[in-house]
Amino acid sequence: MLPESRTSSSGHDARFVGLVHRMEPRAVLRRAWTLEGGISAQVTALEVREPNGDVRRLIVRQHGAGDLKRNPQVAADEFRVLAALRLAGIPVPAPVFLDDSREFFATPVLVVEYMDGETDFTGLNLAGIVSQSAAVLAKLHNLSIDMLDLPRLPQIECEVTELLSSPHGLHRSIPEIAPLFEALASSPPPSSCGTPRLLHGDFWPGNLLWNAGRLVAVIDWEDAALGDPLAELANARLETLWAYGHDPMRDFTRLYLHAASINPSALPFWDLVVATCASVRLAAWGLDAATESRFRGLLEVFARKAVDRLSTG
Repeated sequence: MLPESRTSSSGHDARFVGLVHRMEPRAVLRRAWTLEGGISAQVTALEVREPNGDVRRLIVRQHGAGDLKRNPQVAADEFRVLAALRLAGIPVPAPVFLDDSREFFATPVLVVEYMDGETDFTGLNLAGIVSQSAAVLAKLHNLSIDMLDLPRLPQIECEVTELLSSPHGLHRSIPEIAPLFEALASSPPPSSCGTPRLLHGDFWPGNLLWNAGRLVAVIDWEDAALGDPLAELANARLETLWAYGHDPMRDFTRLYLHAASINPSALPFWDLVVATCASVRLAAWGLDAATESRFRGLLEVFARKAVDRLSTG
């Protein structure tokens, strides 16, 4: 699912032994090992022998302080979101168990099925990656939230309001950000984006699992939100640009818009919002100097095109 840590352990951590016993008293924990690549959550893989002798792999997600501060119920909410999406046919890990007792861990933990796949897309067919990614995002956004059993989720537009208010004055302390803020200030959020849709909240290649060239799962749903699907499309466009380049980004956008049948008139605004957020946060992502420089160059072009499209209507 994610790259395995070099310090994989076959030891029996008492916390995970207790968790497995709570899920199924007759099951036996064979081993537990940390998976690298988790950013907002600590991710641990378990190998469990079921009472009938079958061996099953599971993933335990322990959400970090940032997620818990934003939403203390993030584990329970993610469980419900995954359950709803599985029923709707979206490729996500099946939720298996929610332990909010705090008996074994300091915070609630979520257990999901282990998906046999990798986030590494090296060597895969680029056209297939782009088309499958666009298709699954469009399928997600085409879902009617009224037909889904969802928890109370944040509204993506609230984050835009916070960004534009800029309480910390980031646009004043980082000179290159100022033109983006000025462009946003002169182009207020669209007054109506239609019916809000369910958004993943962080749709990028690192949250897509591939197996034999097939997209098998979209993972890490702790940032799920409601709002304008074009907000998520804009973010996915930038991530696609960074990962694959300009032409794949254009292909991704075209395929998504065809499948989602969404009016793209507000896309330049959301492109600019995403570009502004990325400009502010990029330095904190821990990228090597060469990668950060490349990202900033592509981001500058992405932002400039958004401003040009806004200015020409």
